[in-house]
Amino acid sequence: MSTWMDRFGSAASLACALHCGLFAFAPAIVTVLGLQSLGNEVVEWGLFACALLFAGMAGATGYRAHQHRHIALGFVGGACALVVARLSEAYALTEYGPVFAILGGLVLVSAHLANIRACRACHEDCHA
Repeated sequence: MSTWMDRFGSAASLACALHCGLFAFAPAIVTVLGLQSLGNEVVEWGLFACALLFAGMAGATGYRAHQHRHIALGFVGGACALVVARLSEAYALTEYGPVFAILGGLVLVSAHLANIRACRACHEDCHA
């Protein structure tokens, strides 16, 4: 069960990181590609929610199955970075929100990949 959650979660986290990176640091590329419509609040909150939802589900089931603290810390750290990024943008707390979002997304991708590796080490779908 967690393998698909980790796959979708890593895709959602990577999409979140790429979205934040492109819109914050390469707006010209966004314009050239005609992706300006993806810069609205609904898309940003949707990516944020998907990344956190999959991280929470995969992280919880993975920790129950494997008890790897470093993977759990990756999920928690990445999620916290995304929350800081989203709140800093929503409330204009700091201009480093996109940096937190990119790092948080990449940390979540790494945690999902580590969770997949831990599951493969069990030689079965140990999250069912």
